[in-house]
Amino acid sequence: MIMNEARIAKGSAMLAATGFIAAAMSQVVWSEFFSAPYHDHAGIEWSLRLFRDVAWLGASCVLVSSGIALSRQGIWRRRVLSRAVPGLVALIVPVIISALTFHTMKDMLDAREVGKARVAELAASVIMDKSASLEARFVFTQAYALQVWTDSGKTIDYIDEGGDLARFVPSDSQRLEAAREAAILSRTEHVMDSAIAGIRMNLLLLAACVVVGVFVRIRLTGMD
Repeated sequence: MIMNEARIAKGSAMLAATGFIAAAMSQVVWSEFFSAPYHDHAGIEWSLRLFRDVAWLGASCVLVSSGIALSRQGIWRRRVLSRAVPGLVALIVPVIISALTFHTMKDMLDAREVGKARVAELAASVIMDKSASLEARFVFTQAYALQVWTDSGKTIDYIDEGGDLARFVPSDSQRLEAAREAAILSRTEHVMDSAIAGIRMNLLLLAACVVVGVFVRIRLTGMD
């Protein structure tokens, strides 16, 4: 039993150290060569990030599981805390970062929706307000027409500078800006989905680590 616990303590430390070193090296390589938004090596980047994440999470799980397994001799022992605490931190910190990222992106999308609703309200108000200036009618109804086209691709009428109805036709610069905004929106939604997936995965791994650690602890106790 003592030999088994000694092997667990030594083996878990070596595995965790190897995993964290591999994750750190992968992060350095990614930052130096593949962190640019657009490049021609998407497959390599994805594989590198996957290896980094698996190495990091694997090392974290080894620490948590081994810490729980060794806790039969006392939860406050140094070799228990030196594994369980860093492992828990390594698993929980990414959850916190992912949660903050998700809420930040969600606030950005919510602010965008509030802005769109405000533009629609202003366009409706200047149309109903007979005392509104031609400039105000032109600015707000054109802004609303641009918004409708950006969101749905449909073109609607707006009030031109002369006070007449005109069909909105987006300019080249507006088309370019709409494409850029669509790309940003798509990336934001992707980041939010990734954050939620990361939170779920880390929490599932944490639960699995606890189960494995408890199982090994029970096995060690049964060997007494």
